[in-house]
Amino acid sequence: MKKKLLTLMVMCFINASNGCFAADALNKQDCATSYNQDCTVSYGYVSVGVGPSILMPSIGTGYRTRNYSRGVDSSLRLSTIGILHVAQVNVSMLQYLRPNSVQSYYWGVGPACSFICDNSSLKYSDLLFSPSLVFGKERLEDDGLRGFSEFSFQSPHFLIRKGKVRHATNIPAVYYRYGVCF
Repeated sequence: MKKKLLTLMVMCFINASNGCFAADALNKQDCATSYNQDCTVSYGYVSVGVGPSILMPSIGTGYRTRNYSRGVDSSLRLSTIGILHVAQVNVSMLQYLRPNSVQSYYWGVGPACSFICDNSSLKYSDLLFSPSLVFGKERLEDDGLRGFSEFSFQSPHFLIRKGKVRHATNIPAVYYRYGVCF
């Protein structure tokens, strides 16, 4: 089970970063100042942030694509406070509120899967599934650097332990992250 989960997380990481260097230069130039319905922008990113809920530092990587007013974001996030460790895979469908602007607020929904363990042993690890609601702002700086700032809220959580699924908690996990295109 642990090997399958680790393989799944590695494959999601590879998938999230796949194609980040294959951005179409012509498409970037056409979409640099405004979007139209034929415009698609895709980029890989790295992110730093905090969460869940406590000030647990996190780093991550992901891949985001945007076509006019809609987008998709997939990411892998790693958090730790030394004794507790969280690896999380997210996929979010995004809706941009100002589709013609490169500086647009957005919201999105999607599933999140978290693998949680402590230093004592991986056999006491937990796997949590939860719906995720995100709010953020995508931006394009004057120097051409693309990125975003985002809050993510996840609740309720469903725990998978020893092959059984049960409701874990309704306490929301709140994440903040700041991402920059690479």
